[in-house]
Amino acid sequence: MMSVEVLDQSELPTPLQIASKVLEMSHSDIPRPRKMRILMGYANHPHDRVRASALNSLAVVISPELGSFYLPYLSDLSLEVRSNAINYLASDSITAQAYSEEILESMNGLIQNQSETAHKILLECLSKLNRTEYANQLVELVQCATYDIQQEALALLKNWAKQSPELIDLVNKTEKLIEAYNSSSSKRIQSETLPESEEIFIDAQSFLKELRSVLSRSNKSSKKALLRQVQNYEVILDESDLFEILNSQLKNEKDIDCLALVIDITKQLSGIDHWEVLSPFLQNENSKIVNACVGVLSERNDMRILPILMDVINDVPLYASKINTIMHGISILKKKRPDIAVTAVEKIIKSDIENSDSIVNKILKDWITPPADLSAALIRCYLNQPNQKLHDVMYSYLEYHSTPWDLVLIDNLLHLARESE
Repeated sequence: MMSVEVLDQSELPTPLQIASKVLEMSHSDIPRPRKMRILMGYANHPHDRVRASALNSLAVVISPELGSFYLPYLSDLSLEVRSNAINYLASDSITAQAYSEEILESMNGLIQNQSETAHKILLECLSKLNRTEYANQLVELVQCATYDIQQEALALLKNWAKQSPELIDLVNKTEKLIEAYNSSSSKRIQSETLPESEEIFIDAQSFLKELRSVLSRSNKSSKKALLRQVQNYEVILDESDLFEILNSQLKNEKDIDCLALVIDITKQLSGIDHWEVLSPFLQNENSKIVNACVGVLSERNDMRILPILMDVINDVPLYASKINTIMHGISILKKKRPDIAVTAVEKIIKSDIENSDSIVNKILKDWITPPADLSAALIRCYLNQPNQKLHDVMYSYLEYHSTPWDLVLIDNLLHLARESE
């Protein structure tokens, strides 16, 4: 059995060693509540492999009523982490139904990713789940996947049709779809001659060579076009090769838009210390560069960004540029310091920025497990500054996260406030 002490160490030699220990932990003799608590901590580790292993182990021991813990991981930057979250939430019919929208959105994100790796991961998910209600996702995958994945997806769909005969028509349509798609692809490959700037790179090494060449020139539009391909995962590159290029560009790029793109792409890298690479740019005079860094560090769950976010939130007055910075870092605040996130919401409401209500609404919309004091903060802000927009935002939130008595309380307090005027 694994000893408790190994996982209690704040640092192990490498993330892969941590991931290995975490993966073994579900079979350890640690008491279940403590085991859950430790694994939940490792699920927020900055390294992708550790997070994926933690979610894998946690699935064995987590209490069913805590299943919503997996929801934020449906949109994780790591495809493996996303896959583990889908597998857990969709494996049980009750949770699959309760979180059907979130699960389908995550699956569709993998389909639209355009990378073969994402498509393979989704196919493995669907095969492991073996749930015929996801037949439409299989068909959508067929429409954008490579030939090999198409054939595997079709084989899985045929297997499902044996269990559910109503899928036979869908199998036939999918076969015709594959035939038509491959026929048109063949003709397109033979007939199309794309200009050099629009060439589609399939081979990663060819793309790297072209990327190095384009980034060394001063043509801004060409740089942005190739960087966006990397940003959108249209090509999967070796991390060490990609970091070599990005690191050089971080030191030499003069164009603000291109530099912001390069910074954003670093979030795809799991084997680097993002703080070490990006922290110098947090002192940049251009807010676009600062916000790009804050966004990456927040998405990578790097706790070292918290003091900077706290300073911004406490700044008086809170200008629009500062609110933009908060929005780039709000994801880590909601996960790691929800109390500070609540303070940020209050400050934004009080800032008198023209679109503050829509900004707050955006924060509240995807806040899966908000703290109880958020309701009190919204009520307090509304009573101090009653207006219809804030009223609508607050009611929309409270309908899903509070009791009907909260809504009654607001109306009564507002009525009393008006009478006292």
